[in-house]
Amino acid sequence: MHSILARAVNLPAAALTAPEWIMYMPAGEHEINASQDGKPATLKVTVDAAAAAAVQASLEKHLAAGGPPPFFGFDHVDGRASAWPQEFKWEDGKGIMARVLWTPDGVAAVTVKDASQLPAYRFFSPGFTVSKAGSKITGIWNAEAGSLVNNPAFRAIARITAAEPLKPVSAPADPHQNQANQASMQTQAIADAVVKAGLLTAEEAAGPTAGALIIERVTNHASIKASQSSLSSELASVKARAEQAEGELTTLRKSNAEAVVQAHLNRLPAQDKEGQQWWIDQIAQPGDAGVKAAARLKALPVIVPKDSGATNPGGSATPNAADENGESAAVKARAAQVRAKALELQRDQPRLTFADAMSRAEASIPPAA
Repeated sequence: MHSILARAVNLPAAALTAPEWIMYMPAGEHEINASQDGKPATLKVTVDAAAAAAVQASLEKHLAAGGPPPFFGFDHVDGRASAWPQEFKWEDGKGIMARVLWTPDGVAAVTVKDASQLPAYRFFSPGFTVSKAGSKITGIWNAEAGSLVNNPAFRAIARITAAEPLKPVSAPADPHQNQANQASMQTQAIADAVVKAGLLTAEEAAGPTAGALIIERVTNHASIKASQSSLSSELASVKARAEQAEGELTTLRKSNAEAVVQAHLNRLPAQDKEGQQWWIDQIAQPGDAGVKAAARLKALPVIVPKDSGATNPGGSATPNAADENGESAAVKARAAQVRAKALELQRDQPRLTFADAMSRAEASIPPAA
């Protein structure tokens, strides 16, 4: 089975009303130039009572399926409906007739306000299926079953409106009219595209201000894009400034930590550079962690060189006497134990850093009494 588009049906001038019944196909055998499965084709078809019955059966089948019903459109472009087919029947001497319910767009396309005008569309083109052999009509398309067009293929098909007596079309198509038809199809395709893109509603696309609305909304869209770009640039600048400030704060904390350690070097082994760096890293931590680390360093006893001669008045150290910094001998003794324990741990575990050794030693030795 093949799908066929066959442009047909000439419309008269001065049609003031849209008819209930239109000719779907003229009776007889016809050789037509059509689109078969999307490709140009020339084929002969027989339009008779059997074809009318097949078309009606096809409509009933599609309606019973419960999906979107078949419709008549414009220029065979998927989109707006010009009318909704209700039934098909055979009329001797005419052919297959279709009873339709017109949409407002369809009425506007095939009628005029006074006899001095011509309608926008003067032809109808059926969309139907044929057998593999190509001559037997088997039904209608299950979606767009025909369209209003301006380029006929069935030369004997009657005008679509009833304002004038039905009569066949015998004159060849006007090439200028073909160009107008192509322009109309292109315009409709553009309208469908802007509706699909969300720039316009279907009603706006069909109105007289469609072009102005497209320009306005594209301009607004570009403005929004520019604003978003500006905001993104500003956000990147703020982020860069925040990172710079964080870096400067880290440098300041490290500088302050070095100053604290330098002021209390007499509480640390003179040659223990790794230990000094550990204290700098601990004190440079942000928040309470750095403050507590500085307090711990200041609580360490001052290291008195063995040959300094520093003694108590009795010539010997007083176990719990406080030095000039208010530190008792017990606190000093514990600090010495912590350092000794840290050195012992490093000797036993060569890969252990001084910082980890100090942490473990601090945890393993009870606080001074």
